[in-house]
Amino acid sequence: VGAQQCLHEAAVLASGKRVGGGVHCVCMLVPLTLQQLTVTPSHYDCVLHNGDFTQLANTSSHLLPHQRTVLPSATPHAHAPAPAALCFMAQAPLLPYMVDRLGAKESSTYGLLMSTFSGLQLVGSLLSGPLVDAYGGKLLLIISFASSAVCYTMTATASSIWMLFASRLATLMQHAVLAARTIVTAQSPEHERAALLGYIGASYGLGFALGPAAGGVLSSVNLHATAWAAAAGSLLALGLVAVGLPADTPIKQQ
Repeated sequence: VGAQQCLHEAAVLASGKRVGGGVHCVCMLVPLTLQQLTVTPSHYDCVLHNGDFTQLANTSSHLLPHQRTVLPSATPHAHAPAPAALCFMAQAPLLPYMVDRLGAKESSTYGLLMSTFSGLQLVGSLLSGPLVDAYGGKLLLIISFASSAVCYTMTATASSIWMLFASRLATLMQHAVLAARTIVTAQSPEHERAALLGYIGASYGLGFALGPAAGGVLSSVNLHATAWAAAAGSLLALGLVAVGLPADTPIKQQ
């Protein structure tokens, strides 16, 4: 709260009031983390310019190199939910047919399977919060895609209805959206945060829309092919996250 108040006070200083002698005060507003605000007492740099006032908000392009704040890009993380939603929705519509093929003819069995998944997601969200605070969102993304790969592999190899239920246990830590939102919120500059959070919703919606169509095409080959493809896609996403995405700073270290 104190950091936010300081930013508002700095914005007042940047209102373009005449300082004297025909000179204007231009205040550089640099997006800083709470830790940087704490250890850097003079985090606002006012410079004098002759002529018209120019407001330089949310930029550090005119600061000296040692004054600039460089934040790791959170843009790649905003697209992480797309493969998670795509793989999940590719195999989800086929679960009723798998339940029927494994001998459970009652519709209540499929309902119980979905309730099991939802209950595990509820418990997993309570565990994922402290995990992402302590170790960062990238680790949760890795765990999420690893859990998805295990779940879909068990789904593809299920030979009984109980194995299908057991495959849902792996979805306990399937929280790619939570991880992406945490990284974007913590790492992105304030002026980019809303757009990046919007990208998360758009990427998840894109995967959610394309997943059933992809699953339908693959199911024409084999019912289990969809689950295998979802497992392979999750492993690919896991590798891309582990190697390609920059590490984020855990909340507890900020």
